[in-house]
Amino acid sequence: MKFLISVLMICVFSSSAIADVYKYTDKDGKDYFTDTPPNNNYKRIIRTKVIVRTRNNDNNLGILSSYSKGGFSKGGFSKSGSLISSRKKALYGRISHSAKANRKKYAPMVAIAAKKYNVDQKLVHAVILAESAYNPNAVSPAGAVGLMQLMPATARRYGVTNRHDPQQSINGGTHYLRDLLKMFKSNTKLAVAGYNAGEGAVMKYNNSIPPYKETQNYVKKVLAFYRG
Repeated sequence: MKFLISVLMICVFSSSAIADVYKYTDKDGKDYFTDTPPNNNYKRIIRTKVIVRTRNNDNNLGILSSYSKGGFSKGGFSKSGSLISSRKKALYGRISHSAKANRKKYAPMVAIAAKKYNVDQKLVHAVILAESAYNPNAVSPAGAVGLMQLMPATARRYGVTNRHDPQQSINGGTHYLRDLLKMFKSNTKLAVAGYNAGEGAVMKYNNSIPPYKETQNYVKKVLAFYRG
């Protein structure tokens, strides 16, 4: 731990710590997702890492390192300075095979909805990954359902009659994201916060990310997936 703190003191973070995602399947086959498991019945399905950039001898950012329980591993930058594959591996390396398969399966639906509502499809994918890990049958403890984890009121608002239906969920969730982006003047952070906590909570705190740990972690996670 002392070693980690010392390293972080001399590093510049390229992203904040991202919460892991845990899954629990009950006896009826319903899946529940959380980043703060209440008991040992939840199993980790997405493991993320802290990613840091260190400075070279010329005081320029040039090395990408990622820290997990296993230690640091080095990656690199392209000539333009942008992050390359190591960051993606850090973010996506622990995603289940079923999530990867479903991402490919639902990609055409995401592309259609994203074009229809003029939302970056990468953002839609990031929300789906954070919300359900691409499981159309996912149900949260709060009662959110489907790929984009729509609550009953949100589903009714956007004409979704079957929240388990992937196409309806993607269409309704993307429509909601479009409205949030318009509401918060294309501020992605606030739109994502609104998707998690509701637009009312964002407005209550003077158009800022609400001081809820779950929402703050959610925003970091979605943006990490989005930018990954």
